[in-house]
Amino acid sequence: MNRLAAGMIVLGIVLRAAPAAAQLSDSDRAVVEAYRAAMDSAASEASPHGVEAAFAAFGALRDTLMQVRGADLTVLESLPEKDYLRLAAEVPGAILEREVFVGVVPDPDTFLALATAHGDSTDTAFFAAYKATYPEGVWPVYLEPQTDEGGCTRFGSLSLVETLQHWTGFQRRNPGRYRDPVAAEVQRASAQLTQSTCACGDLDGVERELQEFCRRFPGSPFLAEVRWRLDAVEAGRSNIQPHCGPG
Repeated sequence: MNRLAAGMIVLGIVLRAAPAAAQLSDSDRAVVEAYRAAMDSAASEASPHGVEAAFAAFGALRDTLMQVRGADLTVLESLPEKDYLRLAAEVPGAILEREVFVGVVPDPDTFLALATAHGDSTDTAFFAAYKATYPEGVWPVYLEPQTDEGGCTRFGSLSLVETLQHWTGFQRRNPGRYRDPVAAEVQRASAQLTQSTCACGDLDGVERELQEFCRRFPGSPFLAEVRWRLDAVEAGRSNIQPHCGPG
């Protein structure tokens, strides 16, 4: 697997072959219906924290559809085309894809609108941060797509640092709310900062991003790793490839 394809795995997206026909099981269908019910409940303001509950139901939907079953294919891939298209129409707020890559991701616009209309200020803050992180729904703002298979890290744009500031700030202000998805976003951005070896731009940009992280996050648990990377860049011994492209 090349570095760019590996970036898709970080996002919970898998590259696969063409789908083979199969049906949703009764348990799969139950998860779909639970998600639909949660979205309806959130829109009707039928329960406290209904928007957060709908997003949790989305996570169960994603996990079910991305479950690998026979022939090393996910449930999503295995559906006949007509069932796949029907399912896509049945799950508002979910982006289903199995042509270029295989993935189930939230539609940030749908959830932000739902939170604005029917949620509380914490729901709106969460989905505003989510929209800032995933402007189009699939690619985070700190990755630049280069091929159908992956992209490079936008070191120097400060998008990694700003993404971490969004999510760590949300954690601090809203303890206990959206705990798992927020932790996942912090982990994803931190992994790019501490592990990515594929930079879209030059090493000056890498150095700038790492320096800014050290300035803004002096108490971060990732500080030692970032300082080590920064020292390596400044000493000319970094393993980060500048102007990284496919391959």
